[in-house]
Amino acid sequence: QRILLEPVKKSDGLVKGSLVLDKTGAVTRIQGRLVKSPSFWLRDVDVSWKFAHVGGHVVPVEMTSNGRVRMFGRSSFRMVYDYVSVDGRPTGTGLKAALRDDP
Repeated sequence: QRILLEPVKKSDGLVKGSLVLDKTGAVTRIQGRLVKSPSFWLRDVDVSWKFAHVGGHVVPVEMTSNGRVRMFGRSSFRMVYDYVSVDGRPTGTGLKAALRDDP
């Protein structure tokens, strides 16, 4: 299921894009463009978050962004989350298994 996101106003951190849900209704991905530039230097920022089930919770597992930096051109960033425990319980191989199942 894909849900379109259209913010009513420009505010920090809001995304114009889409949210993808799995069959259980849990968020698996959010992607789009920030409606407000984070700074004077950074424009046209596209972001994407991936989520997975880990230890019975839906948690972010990857965040990527691409933006245009004034006077320097395009730049990208990627961050991957590695959980040792979730809700006080060790993740073990749960995170690796959840990422393998991601389409």
